[in-house]
Amino acid sequence: MQRRMKNQKGAASIEFVFVFIVFFMLFYGMVSLTFPLLLSATYEELSAEALREAITLRSHSTKSGEINLAVNSVIADSWLPNNWRQVCDGYGNSFFKKNGSEWSVCIAHNKPSSIIPQISLLGLDIIKLPETISGKAVIAFNQ
Repeated sequence: MQRRMKNQKGAASIEFVFVFIVFFMLFYGMVSLTFPLLLSATYEELSAEALREAITLRSHSTKSGEINLAVNSVIADSWLPNNWRQVCDGYGNSFFKKNGSEWSVCIAHNKPSSIIPQISLLGLDIIKLPETISGKAVIAFNQ
């Protein structure tokens, strides 16, 4: 009986390593899926809030510069760090875009892998992150 116990020494630690790897992959997968969804919802809500601010200023001011300032102020006051707030493609250097009677605000992050690094295990990517995470709010006014 003692001989059998000597051969089993260290087996529990090896089993623990295998179980730990599985649980770590599950945990990291949940975080990697949840965080982009949270960020996307934040971008959607923040762009809608900034567009509401722009609409509020529409009745007070017709200057596009003042509206851009108000939109940027709303976005700057959010919980997002500066490097997570990027302008969407086609918006130039502003979050706000006015195209005739259509107004829109768009916020993006062009490299989500800089927030959550992607882990490869045995040549397989655990979670494939999207190329861009963005949120956009659009309103069209009747002329």
